[in-house]
Amino acid sequence: MHLWYITRKFLLLSVLLSICVCSAQAQEKVELHLVAVDLARTIQKSSTAPSATETSILVVDFNETQGPTSQLGHALAGEFSDSLQQVGHGLVILTRDKLEQEIAKNNLPEGLLLDSSATKCYASRLGADIFVAGTFELAPAGVVLTVDAWRTESRKTIFRQEGIVIPMTNSMTDLAAKPAPPVPPVTIHETKVWVSRDHPPLDDEKVVHFPAGVDAGYKYPSCVNCHPASYSDDATIFQVQGTVHLKVQILPDGSVSRISLIDGPPCGLIDQAFKAVEHWTLNPAKAPDGTSVAAEVPVEATFSLY
Repeated sequence: MHLWYITRKFLLLSVLLSICVCSAQAQEKVELHLVAVDLARTIQKSSTAPSATETSILVVDFNETQGPTSQLGHALAGEFSDSLQQVGHGLVILTRDKLEQEIAKNNLPEGLLLDSSATKCYASRLGADIFVAGTFELAPAGVVLTVDAWRTESRKTIFRQEGIVIPMTNSMTDLAAKPAPPVPPVTIHETKVWVSRDHPPLDDEKVVHFPAGVDAGYKYPSCVNCHPASYSDDATIFQVQGTVHLKVQILPDGSVSRISLIDGPPCGLIDQAFKAVEHWTLNPAKAPDGTSVAAEVPVEATFSLY
């Protein structure tokens, strides 16, 4: 009798624990499911297209606002995408394969999908009508999530829901403890050259190339009026930072004649760097005897939000 009683208590306790775990997992899914339902309704109400037209949705990994990035953000975004696909009639979630095809077709930067900030800048070129992102932090009550959605063409927010509390499950705790793979910066390498109409560039053999020219006794050009580049709208909205590396030819009169791109971050920052440097005026490079010479120099335009 004593052994039967203990066994019965153990079985009852096991059942209760199983119910608690399943309940927590169900609550997690219900919370995200309800948010997906609200977003689907909002998209359908705000759509100006005919009802038969499909709306393409791009959902990126959710970002943690505190601490190192874990694998939980990817899992939450995946589950939210699944829920949105199930409840949204006429909504199409863009798959990774489809996005990779668009990247190749539009000659967009490699590795773009690894960086959610950079992906936002190119969402419309990736075929997305709606862009969905989320941020979250871990709290004693569970995961506190915020979900945002906006139209890619107008950049207008159509949905924002804050304070979504998702109780932690064992699987979520495990994912939160696993670091996400490091994300390399998205860098654009392409042939981009600006040539001045008023001050045509010289042939390379007539130009001193820095930094090698320093060894021969030449002195770098110096700025007279070198205004820094302004942030692009997209980079400001989507919090993109980085450094644009250029090669700039400067004539003996101090004017900029040619700008060539080495590499730089996405979201319009390269164009902003070119626009700024086009209008620079400088003191020209100097030969060892003090005469002015044409020179090609490396130039960096750094964009930082902090």
